[in-house]
Amino acid sequence: HFLTEQNQADGEPLSQNVPESLYQSQSIQHQVEVEDEEKQHFAALMERLGANTILQDNLEIWKLWVQLRRNEPNLLGNLEDFLSKVTFQMQEAQIEKEDLERRLKKRMAEHNTDVQRLSEEMELQIKNEKERFENENIAKLYAQSQELQKELDSKQEEVQNLVQAQAQKKARQRWGSEPSQGDARSEGRLQGNWENTGHMSRIISIEEEPLPLQAREDSGIQSLRVTGQEVDMKTVKDGDAVFEEKAEALLSDGAAGLTQE
Repeated sequence: HFLTEQNQADGEPLSQNVPESLYQSQSIQHQVEVEDEEKQHFAALMERLGANTILQDNLEIWKLWVQLRRNEPNLLGNLEDFLSKVTFQMQEAQIEKEDLERRLKKRMAEHNTDVQRLSEEMELQIKNEKERFENENIAKLYAQSQELQKELDSKQEEVQNLVQAQAQKKARQRWGSEPSQGDARSEGRLQGNWENTGHMSRIISIEEEPLPLQAREDSGIQSLRVTGQEVDMKTVKDGDAVFEEKAEALLSDGAAGLTQE
């Protein structure tokens, strides 16, 4: 009996706790179902607005949307309109951003191409200027070398002329200090002529008296000879060619005089 009563006493709280736990379980299950439904509605809304790709972190929006849906459903439409506008503007901004990025990339590519082209042109210009400078230097050096070669040739010619002049001067000095055989012969002949002339002059001065014809003829011949000696003496100073011409002329004159006498 005691056990029966005790069991009855223990069973009363159990019978009272069963409906409460069941209610809590049903409430949790209902809440889960509601949350799942709300998530589906929110996901559909975000998908319709295209905000999934724009709004990466939508947890705060989810909380606000759930709060308005549960507490103030009349404001839920305003939130959805606001999200729609924001999403559209963000989509436009994204499109503009992508367009700017695309144009920027294109401009950068064009800029790189221009820089590469300018760099190649500058390198080519530098190369051409370097070659032109080298060619000008080569031409200038060649012209200078030609001028130096001309000056060197001129100096060498002057040196050769000086050497030849010096050699000729030495030769003239040597020939001047040593008389030639021709000069010696001329001097000997001149001295002989002077002696013959003196001898003939003495003969003429001794014979003062008139001579017979034969004597006059001999005297004329001697005078002719003296004249020839005088001419010969002069020609030694002037030259052999002149002497011969004058001698022949004098001999002709003497022969004519003898003939007339």
